Amino acid sequence: MIWVIVLAIGAAAMYAMSDFLEQRAASKAAHATDPGRRVDGSRWKRAWLFAERTLRRLVTSKQWALGWLVGTLAYFVQAAALHLGSVSVVQSLQVTTLLFALGLSAIGSTLRPRAMDWVGAASICAALTLLLIVREHAPHTGVAHRGRIIFLLLMIVAAVVLLVAAAVVHSGPVRATLLAIAAGASFAMSATLVKLTSDDLTNFGVAHTARDWPGYALALATGIGLVLQQLAFASGRLPTAITAMTVANPVIGSVIAVIGFAEPLPSSVGLLTGLALAGALLVIGVTMLAHSPLLRADDDELADTTDPLAEDRRAELVGDG
Repeated sequence: MIWVIVLAIGAAAMYAMSDFLEQRAASKAAHATDPGRRVDGSRWKRAWLFAERTLRRLVTSKQWALGWLVGTLAYFVQAAALHLGSVSVVQSLQVTTLLFALGLSAIGSTLRPRAMDWVGAASICAALTLLLIVREHAPHTGVAHRGRIIFLLLMIVAAVVLLVAAAVVHSGPVRATLLAIAAGASFAMSATLVKLTSDDLTNFGVAHTARDWPGYALALATGIGLVLQQLAFASGRLPTAITAMTVANPVIGSVIAVIGFAEPLPSSVGLLTGLALAGALLVIGVTMLAHSPLLRADDDELADTTDPLAEDRRAELVGDG
């Protein structure tokens, strides 16, 4: 268990660094996409052009490339944790990404953590400690039920499509949140598929893994998650995107773990109470940190100019005037 915790938290720290670098690069890329230029056409067309031009600029950004490399390393560290431990434990520990993001947001800022920030961080740490204590006393059996997993993955894919469709007709923080939830759901699918793929490699070898579907589904889910993550970063500020992803990823991952891998929930009243208390502390901690001035210190004007639909609305107002 100790190695699972160390690897999972290490991956969370690297993901926070990766998100920090990629969000800054994505904001710059989106800001430079169409300076002062209005794009005619439907919302779908404008959203598509915004995504295409932003992603094209990102692949030439050294800052984004560095973030991508850090994120790739974090991916392999998380894969090791998933192979050694349960999906629910590893994904729950990814919430610590928000703690590391808080510290990174202080870089170059005159702001410092408030007392409420420390309370929020302590609440998250207490929640995770309680969760691990409960898990330590729960049965550790769990077998992958591929039929259930396929059904869950298809349901999540449908939800991701609906979230992206809803994001197209919204703008600003709402768009960033919808895209970030979709990205978090994609990464939860990736974690599940990493578990299946690593088990294939360990138990059956490379040849069998190459003939099985999880490896190919893993590449697709990871690619989609990465694109949605960058669009969420480009559509809003770091706290908006990272908070939504931080919550969506472990919640969906835990559901998959219980249903798809038959990971048992605690059976006694005491352990169930501990699990409920851990969930409440987690929500309180994430909510407190999400409202930290450190995570909200980004320039609102920059966030607005990254939205092509907001630019169109400003142009329409000028025309009406």
